[in-house]
Amino acid sequence: MRLVSRYERSSEEKIRRVSENAHVEDVPNNEDNSSTASTLAGSKITPTGEVNWLWLCQADIIPGYWATPWKHLFSEAVCLGAISVLLKRLETFTDATNCQYMKSPPLRFLDWLRAGKYTYPSYAHNSKGGIVASGIYESASFSAFKHAVSPIELLYSSEYQADRSVIQTTKSETDSICELIGLDNWLSMAGRLPEITGGPSNLLRTLPTLLQRIMTDFVLEFSNLDRTSNNGGLQMIQTIAEALLQTLTEENLSEAERLVANVALLRTAKVGLCVVRGPDTAKLRDVLKHDIQVYLA
Repeated sequence: MRLVSRYERSSEEKIRRVSENAHVEDVPNNEDNSSTASTLAGSKITPTGEVNWLWLCQADIIPGYWATPWKHLFSEAVCLGAISVLLKRLETFTDATNCQYMKSPPLRFLDWLRAGKYTYPSYAHNSKGGIVASGIYESASFSAFKHAVSPIELLYSSEYQADRSVIQTTKSETDSICELIGLDNWLSMAGRLPEITGGPSNLLRTLPTLLQRIMTDFVLEFSNLDRTSNNGGLQMIQTIAEALLQTLTEENLSEAERLVANVALLRTAKVGLCVVRGPDTAKLRDVLKHDIQVYLA
């Protein structure tokens, strides 16, 4: 059984303190067969077993470089286009108090990363509520939730988020991992709220399939979005954002579920971007796959 973090609300200090390595209570158990069936149904898994959005959206965030053999399976244009649209869509749910752009990664996330620990979101299969990094958190109110959770924490600015000129460096890779840790934290906290655990769409079980379908269905729209909102792309971004909202509405998601789905999509696109910008180990994998000495060792 995985050990995860539990957070408690302090009414006096208006903050959230997280105790490390505590069992999560009263969260859905996603390890039964019905969960697996609902998660995998209609997921469009490739016949060769290649990694797709269904798996990326649930991937653990761990310390280290994004060196994978999956680079060719994803597109930087799709990831950046998705990020631009999802940030615009996120504005309808948030304001400056509950969605904050940070000048640098919070120390609690850097400490978590340096300690060699990992995170994953609440909707991942067998996640048991996800993981929240230990530390002190602010409280923020969202109109979609009755109870406060921590604010959504993103890096630098909305312009940076969709910047196609960013060059991957050791520092930027560390910052990106910390940002993903923050998104996993928020998704784990939000995933334990009654609007999600008791929501009409059973989101914690169905979300991975929904994320896979949306990223696949909108691949052309995202890939053709080559301008940001500040250089002539605002109208196109708004059009795609409205189409995305219509898709989520047709899924009968509540406002709270649409917010969580939006953040989960943002997290998925950011994981894909890390894979695309990371080192490619496909050739090394192929060498090891066909090297007889590997099998004899």
